[in-house]
Formats: sequence, structure tokens, C-alpha cells
Amino acid sequence: MYTRREFLGSAMAMGLIAMTSNRTCGAQDLSFESLLQAAAQDTDALDASREVREGLLSQRSSRAITPDLPVSTRAISEDAMKLIVLFEVTSQARYERQFQRPIWPHGASGVTIGIGYDAGYVNESWLRSDWKDYLSQEELSLLAPACGLTGEDARDALPRFQTLAVPWDKANPQFRKQVLPRYIAQTLKSLPKAATLSDDSLGALVSLVYNRGASFRKQGGRYKEMRKIRELIERGESEAVPEQIREMKNIWAGDPKLRGLLTRRDLEAKLFERGLSA
Repeated sequence: MYTRREFLGSAMAMGLIAMTSNRTCGAQDLSFESLLQAAAQDTDALDASREVREGLLSQRSSRAITPDLPVSTRAISEDAMKLIVLFEVTSQARYERQFQRPIWPHGASGVTIGIGYDAGYVNESWLRSDWKDYLSQEELSLLAPACGLTGEDARDALPRFQTLAVPWDKANPQFRKQVLPRYIAQTLKSLPKAATLSDDSLGALVSLVYNRGASFRKQGGRYKEMRKIRELIERGESEAVPEQIREMKNIWAGDPKLRGLLTRRDLEAKLFERGLSA
């Protein structure tokens, strides 16, 4: 529960986000904590932004969440993990109310369990490897037919998996020990010099990769800021990275439904900036 001061701060922050989400002011004036609290109150925006996960498109080829890419032992900050969890399930409380059973987040998503684990983008072998310490063989066999199903196929199949429940005390450690370390590894594979960044700054990049994939070399105007971030990290000019994170808000600024993605970019930029002074 928030204190009265935190609640009022969040309410003011939400108003500022609504008025300035497509601009470079407003959200930048808030602290990371205030912006995070405000985002947590806007569950409609969080749910809508969950549908846009470009990282899934590269997941099959990169296998960011399977043993094909060795996990990284490098840490990121607790706030970076909170940021990623926020945009996947909001919080432990909301997870326990709404997300213990498989969901379909719409769009090109597949049947999703735990903290954003999309079975549509894994095969059965990967699923069993990633969840063997958390789900029984019977539970894994129940979920296995969801592997590879995406979009409307996953939507239509969802009722078949509703007898499965993944409690928070399994979802959270699975995310932290299995999924997240591979996204850290994927980030560092694409940006080796990011290993010298603080836990906050690296964590901001991991959040970006979790959402947009490691598309730092991908061509086209949609990825120009991602390419620029790679160039800046390579040149040791990390202080200019937050501006590029904010610049990519222009991709979604025309769609009011996707205001959550604008907030996510603001949070990542702010967390990266905080890490520069660590």
C-alpha cells in the first residue's frame, strides 16, 4: 500500500504522463520511483503495451530464454527488474489475482505463463528445460501443445490450459533465474561494452531488449535509435543513450492506446541516467 504522500504523487504523475506522454518534458521531471508508481496505476496502458513485444519476433532465432544462449551471471538492479515485471504482470498482487493461469495477451502472442513466458515462441524441449524445476511433468505435458501456437490459434486454444496454475513463488524465481539472465546475456552479446555500465544502466538496456529484442543492427527507420545506441556504447558515449531511448517514443506516439510504451521508454531513460551517476 502507498502512503498518502505517495498516492498523491502518483496521481499527479499520472496527470503529467497523460498530458505529456508524447513530449520530452513532464515525465522527465519526475523521479524514477514516482513514474514507476504512476505507471502501476494505469493498468489499461500496461495491458495494451503487453501486446507489443517486438522481442518475441527474434526469440526463436536468438533463443534468449533457452540454454542455447548461456546465462549471464552479471547482475542488474532491483529497480530494473521491477520495471520489467511491471510491464509483464504489474505486481505480485495483481499476478496472484489475474495471471496465475495461462493468458493470451492478444496480437501475435502465444499462450503465456509466469512472468511473460510465451509458449508460442518456444518448442517443447525448450519449455521443459526452462520449467523443469518449477512445474511437474504432468503440468509440462499439459502445456506442451501450446508450444508454437501464436495469434488467433493461441487465443482459441487458451481454454485447454486453464487447469494449470503457476503461483508467484514459482513464477518469480523462474523469471529471475531462468529468463532474465538470458536476456542479460543477449544484451551483452549485442553490446559487449555495456558490461562496464552500472546495474541501473545495464538494466535499462535489458528492459529495452526484453521489449524490442536485441535489434541494435536491424535496418530501417524503426530501428535507427537502436542502431545509434549500439554506436554510442561502442564509442564510450553512454551519456547520450537516454536521449535515444526517448527519441524512439515517436514510433508509438500516434496511438493513445500505446501510452504505456511511451512511459516504459521514459522509465528506461531515467533509470539509465541514474546509473550514470552511480
